Amino acid sequence: MKILIRDLVAADLSAVAALEAGEPGGWSLGQWTAELARAGGWRLAALDEDGGRLIGYMAGMVVGEEAEIFRLLVAPDCRRRRVATGLLKHLWRLLPGLRVSSCFLEVRSANLAALELYRAMGFVRCGLRPGYYHDPEDDAVVLARPVVSDHEAPSKAVIGPARKRTRKGAGSKSVPDHGVAVAAKGRRPVTGTS
Repeated sequence: MKILIRDLVAADLSAVAALEAGEPGGWSLGQWTAELARAGGWRLAALDEDGGRLIGYMAGMVVGEEAEIFRLLVAPDCRRRRVATGLLKHLWRLLPGLRVSSCFLEVRSANLAALELYRAMGFVRCGLRPGYYHDPEDDAVVLARPVVSDHEAPSKAVIGPARKRTRKGAGSKSVPDHGVAVAAKGRRPVTGTS
């Protein structure tokens, strides 16, 4: 299967909503409409180049020197066909231009396929948020990966000390992030307040 990756646009939202409807904690059409209207970050679409069908997408944002992937979904019939890998590799080419030093995400602890994918893509576990997901209830595994420019080899990445931050989980209580900041060699780890 040949995959085309481009920016997600408003015309994609009905296909996005259809995929979201089959997922636990899926976003509504209204949430995706608001996401497209929000400034900053990225929203990528993966299409089957042969038929033009939307088969996956990713959304995330940049805050300071950190990037966060908050949605990555692949159509069930296209999983394990390198669609998510293609989206992530496209993102790795974008992030150095956004001047970030690290990329974070959360994934359900029960989603073993996603955990393996992220590990293979260079993410490391840096925290756990118990009971973060609902419907069904699950813990969120927090993962991080350094962002390096094209001329820096990934082997030059180092993991720095933890940065204290909190997030609101689905249950609306603040949950401490016991993660680590990730920085490329020669850069200082991300610090500061949330």
